[in-house]
Amino acid sequence: MSKNKILFVGPLPPPLSGQSFVFKIVADNFENKLLLDTNKFNSNVVNFFFYFFYLIFLLIKYRITLIYFTCSRSFFGSIRDVILLTFASILKIKTINHLHGSDFKQFLSSVNFFYKKIILKCYQHVDTSIVLTQGMKDQFQDFNQMKKIVIPNFYPSSFNDIQFKKSPTHKVLFFSNIMKSKGILEFLNLSEKLLSNNDNIEVNIAGKLQKDNFMSLKTISNIFFKKLYGMQSKFGNRISYHGPAFDNKKINLFSESSFFVLPSYHEAFPISILEAMKSKNVIISSKTMYINEIMSEKNGLISNDIEEMYNYINNLVNNESELSRIQNFNFDYVKLFSQEKFVKSITKVLN
Repeated sequence: MSKNKILFVGPLPPPLSGQSFVFKIVADNFENKLLLDTNKFNSNVVNFFFYFFYLIFLLIKYRITLIYFTCSRSFFGSIRDVILLTFASILKIKTINHLHGSDFKQFLSSVNFFYKKIILKCYQHVDTSIVLTQGMKDQFQDFNQMKKIVIPNFYPSSFNDIQFKKSPTHKVLFFSNIMKSKGILEFLNLSEKLLSNNDNIEVNIAGKLQKDNFMSLKTISNIFFKKLYGMQSKFGNRISYHGPAFDNKKINLFSESSFFVLPSYHEAFPISILEAMKSKNVIISSKTMYINEIMSEKNGLISNDIEEMYNYINNLVNNESELSRIQNFNFDYVKLFSQEKFVKSITKVLN
C-alpha cells in the first residue's frame, strides 16, 4: 500500500455542469489525491463497470483515509453511491458528501420501500454532508448522526478582473443548458414580448442543447430553433444564439448584459447567478426551492410570471438610475461568494 490518500469521487468535465465544475475545483486543490470520474464515458453501462472495478482497484492498492463524493439523485447513480458507502463502511473510511442539487429528499421518497431502506442504511455511514444553503440541510433530515455544513457556491476566479462593456442598448442574457426544465421556452416568450415593445433591448442566448425529463433532445431542438428562427426573421440580429460559450466568450456575454434571466423549474444554487452579479447584471429568477436564501428583491426579481418579468425589465430600462443602483449592489454583494473563500472553506473541512 502507498501513503495516505484522499479519494475524490464525482463527475469531471466534459460535459461542463455546475457540479462537474465545482468537483474539479475541489479536487485540483489537493495534491495527495486519487480521482474516480463517474462520467468518464458516454455509456451509463460502461461508466458503471469502469466505476466498480476501478474503485476496487484503488481500495486495494492505496491506503485511503478519506472519501469525498458528490451524491447522486438518480436511481442509476444512487447504486454507485450505495457501493461506495458499503466499501467505506467495511473499511472504516471517513466519508464527506457534497450535495449540489435540491432534490435528494424527493429522490429518496420516489424509490420503493426496500431500496429506500438500503439507501438510508448506507448514508448512516456518511460523516459529513456539505450543502449550499442553510435550508438545504433539510435534504438530510433523516440522518441525525450526519454533520451538516453550509458552504455556498461561488463565482469563478476568472471573473475577478472582469471588464464591463455595458452599451446604450440593454442586453438580456439566458446562459444555461437549452432544456425545457431550464425555462428556455418561457424565456423565448419573454424575449418576444420585450423585443416587440422596446427597441432598446437585445437578447443573447448561450448554452448546449440537452434532453431532460420533459423533452428529448430532438424535441427541444426542433421547438427551440423553430421559435428562434421565427424571432430572428422578425427582429433580425437583436436576438442571437451563441451555442455553448466558454472562457472569454462567456465572460464577454455576461459583461455586456444588463439583465440575467433564469426561469428554471428547479435549481439549488446556480453559479450562473453569481457570475451575473459579478458582471453587474440585474437578476430575474423563477421561484425555485432555495432562491430566497441566495437573493432578494435587492438583487432583482423572483417570479414565475412572464408578465411580471416583462414589466420589471421594461420599467428598469426606462429608469437608468434604479437599474445602475441594483447592478452596483449586486457587484458588491457577490463578494461574499468568491472562489477563494470557497476553496478555503472546503479545504478546512477536508483536512
